[in-house]
Amino acid sequence: MSLTKTKEGMNLNMLQEIYIIDDDDSSIVIFRELFKNDPEYKFISVKTEQIDIALKNIPALIVINEDAIDRDVIELCRKIRKDEDNTITPVIIVSSKSSREHRVRILRESVEYFIKKPVDEKYLYYTVKNLNRLLNTFVKYSTGYFYKCTYKKTILCNLCKKMLTLTLVHTI
Repeated sequence: MSLTKTKEGMNLNMLQEIYIIDDDDSSIVIFRELFKNDPEYKFISVKTEQIDIALKNIPALIVINEDAIDRDVIELCRKIRKDEDNTITPVIIVSSKSSREHRVRILRESVEYFIKKPVDEKYLYYTVKNLNRLLNTFVKYSTGYFYKCTYKKTILCNLCKKMLTLTLVHTI
């Protein structure tokens, strides 16, 4: 996220880091080309053996190309969901395995979208854009315009004589 001062006040520009998980780099090229005119998106290639390191960060979105990984996609989704920092990070699976049973098994793992191959590039583009728009709206309204300072103070209540913790929030 970048913060710049303007005449109207603060201008917040969020760089959306999106992890593309595949082991052969076939997907990252497609995403970078699709979003070449959208500088607010940064696509980062992640190999399945790097997932532990990658999950130390919190991307805006994770896209997994099931056909290009050397690991069970269900196991990978469980690992992402068990990671404390990424329990709510949206996940999209792109796959040629399109049986209804397979898709439902993946969706049971709290995956937000399953996109069947062959992929319609416009559908993929707008799915990513719209999901990020929803996430940004959520962040904006849950944190008060992207940034807030929190100050906690413990005081003694004069009425009940109990210690109370007050949380004061300043929003920019």
